[in-house]
Amino acid sequence: MTEKLIKNYSSQNFFMIGLIIMIAAAIRLKTNFSADLIPGINGGYYPLLARNILETGSMNYPDAPLVHWLCASLGAIIQLVTGLSIDNALIASARLIDSLIPPLVAVPVYFLSKQVYPVMEKPEPARYIIPAFTALYLASLMVLSGDMTKNSVGLVLLAAFLLHSIRFFQYRKAKYILFAIIFLILTGITHIGCLAVAFAFILISSSVSLIRSAQKKIFRNFSIIMLAILLFISVSLLLLRSDPDRLTRVTSFYLNPLRIFETPYLFLLMNGQHPYSGFLWHNFLIINILSFSGLIILIKYRGRIQNHEQVPTWGLAILSLALSSPMIGIEWALRYHLMAWLPIALLYVFILRALPGYLLKNATLWVFAALVLFSAIAGITGKRMTSITRESYQDLWNIPSVQIISENDLVVARHGLEWWTGWVLNCHTGKEYCLVPADWNKYPQIFLLRQKKGNNYPGHQGGGQFAEFPVPPGSTLVYSSVFFDLYRLEAPSTKDYYRGDLPLVQGTIRTTGAGQILIESEGYLQRVSLSPGIQLPDLPADSIQEGKQADIWGRRVPFSLKIKAETIRIYR
Repeated sequence: MTEKLIKNYSSQNFFMIGLIIMIAAAIRLKTNFSADLIPGINGGYYPLLARNILETGSMNYPDAPLVHWLCASLGAIIQLVTGLSIDNALIASARLIDSLIPPLVAVPVYFLSKQVYPVMEKPEPARYIIPAFTALYLASLMVLSGDMTKNSVGLVLLAAFLLHSIRFFQYRKAKYILFAIIFLILTGITHIGCLAVAFAFILISSSVSLIRSAQKKIFRNFSIIMLAILLFISVSLLLLRSDPDRLTRVTSFYLNPLRIFETPYLFLLMNGQHPYSGFLWHNFLIINILSFSGLIILIKYRGRIQNHEQVPTWGLAILSLALSSPMIGIEWALRYHLMAWLPIALLYVFILRALPGYLLKNATLWVFAALVLFSAIAGITGKRMTSITRESYQDLWNIPSVQIISENDLVVARHGLEWWTGWVLNCHTGKEYCLVPADWNKYPQIFLLRQKKGNNYPGHQGGGQFAEFPVPPGSTLVYSSVFFDLYRLEAPSTKDYYRGDLPLVQGTIRTTGAGQILIESEGYLQRVSLSPGIQLPDLPADSIQEGKQADIWGRRVPFSLKIKAETIRIYR
């Protein structure tokens, strides 16, 4: 084959990848700029933190910093070039970053495909169909867009990390370790969930290598595993040191890894509950079918995988199964089910070459091509909802004119409203259930903002309603409009109860028994066991009675739907 032919062929492949990236970016631009606000429940989060950075040089809310600094920097450039107000420039910046960076996930996948399938080796379409799947897959276009920029950008960096980690396991060259470390650091300062997946791949692949290795290599591979564990714990704790909420969750997971199996998604399905709907449900089915099929194919044709590719291929297969698993607890499932498609795509790069005969190869490619087509159509025709309507957003701008709230005050609201509240009112903001008594010593005033109409449920056509928090006794109504009521919250007395986190279950007590109760919540019965020494704030022990409303905090029991109650708030 002549050098000119190879060069022309490579140019064609680069053109195809560029075209894929442009199509994905165009769909995401349509999603982001056709909405009145940034789509999704957390749409206001990114411009709010970017404005914090430009005004104070830091973020008011602890988080992985890379995306927020990118948003702030691009927003400043847009303002300088276009003359837009800083608020409009930051919203445009957040939309552009979410539209243009995530499609780049196709690039590292393409380079792996190009490496596995040398020039002109069949099946040629594998070099761009699998990368197209990663850039255009429905989970990326319809769920990880708008308000999930950190997740999407983190997956791009995770893909680059996986590429160089795979190359290291294949070729054992130091340069691949260097690139892997660079992308690991970038992943860590972008999204902690993607960082966890990166370390999971290291642990799984090192364990596979340990099992396959000769006796003399066992100590080296075991050392790699232990080093990876220590690095992950150290790096994650370092990144989360200023984020108490996430730090608490991650630390509790380290102390009890079985927490990942609390309230498994599969058990909810067996109980008649369906936490996923729409694209989330489609994604769940697709990733499980692909991951299980990939494992079966790998087991059957493992001898056709080249020896130096065995470790990363098995690592990707096990990682794909783990991230797709229906046994993951619902708290973690949504995060990892939406990441599983990336290692699945990389797995099939190797599997496609192992399949015997063009019939099986082409059939598999047609499956991925159909998924790409379906996802692209869904992205073009679908719409992501904003957390609040345009009319309610405009009404929110009327609150500053009454001059009730200062920049040092705290305004709490339901999830989905709090970020736009901080954005418009230019004050501290948060969720009502996060309040603790000490907050009244930190802020001059604390307010509760309740929305009466105009709130959407993002991600579902037609919208829906989010539950608003009840008004605490003794609160004062200081502002009311068509869309909002604003209450000033009084400092809590010893009889008031503020836990600082969301109840595990809220509902009506239906039956009580020896050491346990049944709570009806959203049409389903939840079994709750009562821990010894259970706390009942300001209420006698006999307050747990049928028909009463209750909020319950405590611990979930792994591999079950049970909750072990530690604190119960009974509404009189």
